Amino acid sequence: SATPATDRFVALFTAAPFGIALTDADGVIVEANPALGAFLGVDPAELRGTPFVDLITGQGDAAMVRALISDPDTRSATGRHVGPVMEHATEGPVHADVSVITLPSDDPSRRYPAIMVRDVSDLHLLQERLHHQNVHDPLTGLPNAASFHGKLEAAMVDRTHPQLALVVFDIDGFRLINDGFGTEVGDQLLQHMATKLREIFPVDAVIGRMIGDRFGVL
Repeated sequence: SATPATDRFVALFTAAPFGIALTDADGVIVEANPALGAFLGVDPAELRGTPFVDLITGQGDAAMVRALISDPDTRSATGRHVGPVMEHATEGPVHADVSVITLPSDDPSRRYPAIMVRDVSDLHLLQERLHHQNVHDPLTGLPNAASFHGKLEAAMVDRTHPQLALVVFDIDGFRLINDGFGTEVGDQLLQHMATKLREIFPVDAVIGRMIGDRFGVL
């Protein structure tokens, strides 16, 4: 018969805003809560009998989670975290923060994994946007000077290219355009230049905006 503690656990399991999978000792899902089903776009009952690692896209991440589940030395009360990509049934890849803890059983010598899954797709997207902003010029979308210099240094030590060509130039009379017609027209000219450079040079060329009206092509 259910005890108050059991009732509280069931209520928490059902209402938790993050996904929870209770598994057997081998990591096969015995029960999944509604939040995990929603995260993956499936009925949580359909997850029963599925090895949890089969829900993870990357082999490396799956191996890390498998190790957390199977190795007693890596399972602790505070849990260990992995950030795998999983697959939503209709929306495609989703990013997760997965932690594994162990729950006691009636047999003191055995413990069972409980896997908690938190949706971090929005956080991952924000991190990607911040990274893009750090290495790209916001006006033209081209790599900025710091990014271009880094790619140039990497190319200089890359022995797979027999030859490199570096072109650096600016726009004649740009200051007259910028001062005479305004910065909005000047910005439009820079954006047009960036588009034209993408059309002219091959896709594997690195095109960057250095500063002002100065561009570089590697």
